[in-house]
Amino acid sequence: MQSNITPAQPEHHRIAEQDQQDDVIIDTEVLNVVSNHGGDASFLQYLLGLFEKHGQQSLDELKAALAKREPAVIRHVAHRWRGSCLNVGAVRLAELLGQIEDEPITGQETDEQLETIGRKCEDLFQRSCQQLRQQLPGMHPS
Repeated sequence: MQSNITPAQPEHHRIAEQDQQDDVIIDTEVLNVVSNHGGDASFLQYLLGLFEKHGQQSLDELKAALAKREPAVIRHVAHRWRGSCLNVGAVRLAELLGQIEDEPITGQETDEQLETIGRKCEDLFQRSCQQLRQQLPGMHPS
């Protein structure tokens, strides 16, 4: 007799299947806290510039590590990038990176699953940068 029960999927499988179209991907309270503690508009713009530059580097590193199936590098990059995301309020991307960090790549994933994880990170990164630019005075989409 065949069972109709579907085995639980590892977290990275759920990451690949998640719909990332949530509207709230930036916690504006983080920007308010920075602003209220002496961070003027120019500092916030500088912070966003760093986030974009280092975020793109982290995205490239993560995608390369996913392609090479390097679990230690994947966890390291996800951990480092997650902290940067939390510093600017990019909570949805930080959440996704936390899932990647907590659920190691086992080697059983398909190339498509790993590519999907990379694409989800890229999409959330782009959308986070766009929403952050919209939140900051004087910032314009690049």
